[in-house]
Amino acid sequence: MFLITLKCHMKRYRKSLLTFDGLYYVNTDMKFSGYAAYDVQWIRIERKWYYRHILFDLINRMPIAELINEKEDSATTKNFIKNSIKATESIAIVTDLKPGYDKIMREIGFDHQHCTFHLLLNINEELREELKQIRKEYESNLKKQNPKLSETQIKKQSKNMINNYKIEINEYLSIFYKLFKKETYEKAIEHINFLKEKLINFPPILAKYLKKKFFPEYKKYIHFLKKRHKGKLDCTNNQIENYIGNTMPKAHKKKFRTLEGIFNQIMHQKDG
Repeated sequence: MFLITLKCHMKRYRKSLLTFDGLYYVNTDMKFSGYAAYDVQWIRIERKWYYRHILFDLINRMPIAELINEKEDSATTKNFIKNSIKATESIAIVTDLKPGYDKIMREIGFDHQHCTFHLLLNINEELREELKQIRKEYESNLKKQNPKLSETQIKKQSKNMINNYKIEINEYLSIFYKLFKKETYEKAIEHINFLKEKLINFPPILAKYLKKKFFPEYKKYIHFLKKRHKGKLDCTNNQIENYIGNTMPKAHKKKFRTLEGIFNQIMHQKDG
C-alpha cells in the first residue's frame, strides 16, 4: 500500500490511496457539514465489474470521498464512510433504498433519509407488474366468457380497462405524493394518519403496497422535514446522481481499460 499525491491546477492537493482493493480519494480541504449523500456507480473494465463509491456533502455541494473497489458489500460501504469522516460529524445522510443501508447508517450515527424519488420509482415498478398480471387474467377470463371475440378485440378491451384503472391509481397517487410537500414533520405525520384512514378507498394494488411496504417504515422518508434537518437534508439523492452523471456519464464508462485511467478521469472532471 502506498500513497500517491497529485497536484491540480488550482494549487490544491488531492490524495489518492492505491491499495490492493482499489483507488481512494478524500477531500481533506473541506470541513464536512454533517449532511451527506451516498451512492454507488457500476463500472465495467476489461469484462470485470468494479464499484465507484461516492460520499457527497449536501451543504458544500462537493464530494467528500470516492473509492473504486471490487466490492459493494456492507463492510466496504461502512469502512469507506467511517474512514472518510469523523464519527462526531455524522448528522444525516440520504441514500437509495438498497437493503442493508439502514443498519450501516444507524451504526455510524446518521439519521438515514431514504430517497423519495427511488420510492416513487419502486411504487410505479411494482404497480406495473401488478397491472400486467391483472391484464393477463382479465384477457384470459374474457376469452373464456366470449370465445367469439378476436384477439384484437380482447386486447382492445383489456387496454381500455387498464387505462381506466391507471387513471384511478394516478388520482390516489397524487394524494399520496402530497406527503412529501408538507412543510413540517408534524404535518407529514398528520397526512400519514389521513392516508391510513382513507386506505380502504384506495385502489387495492396501491393500498396493498402502502400497507405492507410503506407504512411500516414511513419515518425513513420524512427525516428531511424534521426541524433540525429542514433546508439541510435532501429528500432525494439527486445531487449525488447529478455529480456522478457529470463526472462519469454512462457513454464514457466504456472508454477506459484500467482503474487508474478511469480514476484520473473522474478526478479531472471533479475539478472542472
